[in-house]
Amino acid sequence: MREFFKSSLFFKMIVVPLLIMVTIASGILIYLNSFADELVNKKASEYANNVLKSYITFSKSSIEKGQRHSFQEVIEGLKTIDGVKDVFANSRDGLMMYKIGEKSVGLPFVRKDGKFFNPNLKYFDQTNGLWMRNDWFYKNIKDSKITECMYKKIHPKDRNCGRCHYELPKNLKFNKKRIAFKKDGNYITAYYNLPVDKNCIKCHTHWEKGESGGYLGVKIDLTPEKEKMMKMIDTFKNALIIFILVVILIFLFNALNEKKKLFTMAVTDSLTGLHNRYYLSEISRKKLSKSKRYNYPISVVYMDIDYFKKINDTYGHDVGDLILKHFASHLKNSARKRDIVFRLGGEEFFILMPFINKKDACSIIKDIKESLKDGDRCISIDGEKIYYTFSAGIADTTETGFNLNNLMKVADERLYKAKITGRDRVIC
Repeated sequence: MREFFKSSLFFKMIVVPLLIMVTIASGILIYLNSFADELVNKKASEYANNVLKSYITFSKSSIEKGQRHSFQEVIEGLKTIDGVKDVFANSRDGLMMYKIGEKSVGLPFVRKDGKFFNPNLKYFDQTNGLWMRNDWFYKNIKDSKITECMYKKIHPKDRNCGRCHYELPKNLKFNKKRIAFKKDGNYITAYYNLPVDKNCIKCHTHWEKGESGGYLGVKIDLTPEKEKMMKMIDTFKNALIIFILVVILIFLFNALNEKKKLFTMAVTDSLTGLHNRYYLSEISRKKLSKSKRYNYPISVVYMDIDYFKKINDTYGHDVGDLILKHFASHLKNSARKRDIVFRLGGEEFFILMPFINKKDACSIIKDIKESLKDGDRCISIDGEKIYYTFSAGIADTTETGFNLNNLMKVADERLYKAKITGRDRVIC
């Protein structure tokens, strides 16, 4: 298993697909986070539009009560809607005149020592909210006598109202519905450019229909909507992670199966289904090392089918292949369960026999050899029975030591001796 994790197969079938999948998944997650922000903004915009529709409903029913009462009623009404954090109104030249929870008679709010200050309270209490400004006769507050007086008194060279007052944000882009949005962290503020209609002109006689009568701002907290979206995203993320893990397991399972198939192909003779020479070199090291450690013998058998070239020349290679498969099956069925049978190539076969010396191994191989002479253990081609024999040489670890090359060399020498002394015999 450790070798598999170091192999190119593991890299190709696990690491590369996993890297591709993680890259794709990361891209999806990044997109989802971005998509979540866009969706939250979209939802917030839709919600802000609905809130502003509420303004229109409020204002139409209250505008006739007078501007101040109308604005204040609208603002106090909007603050009860879920998600609304703050509501305020600005004059047509951008100064904040009304705000949630603040009394107003139409003077712009002030920044005093960096804090919010309401200059309306004094006049509101004195007049029960009905104080009339003389600047109503001007088109814009910034053009009034009061404003000009304040310029001269406080900032004679700087006519920047934003220094002391709360102004409309710069660069707002209003759409065809006269709405603009400004996002700030978890908040989005919707601004509505109030259109002047005939009811406004009743008091503001110098205004014209269709002009801007001021601005309504509604600040909405996106946190609940974001949390809802992120919960959905997290659920999807968890599902994606589980999916990736499942795919990894599938890849790993398939890779292990593929490894098993490739290993089987690598160590198996394709014609006979026996183990091949490569597997012999792999398994023999383990078997011989174990036999040396626990001091038990191992015998090896080197085998060769007699006159195999003649069989091929006489009957053809197809028949030769049938004999090879027949002999392989015979060896496998006749050997002990702990014995390992190999085809080394051509007509050469090999058996690794643990826990047995060459004398006992010789007896087993001779029995196998004799059983091939049984009529039921030959092959039949077109009614013709074809018999064949084999020769074998046997060696064991008691005479060669625990070395495969030495064992094969001695067994091969004895096989050669069996060949030159007449074949169809076993030399031990």
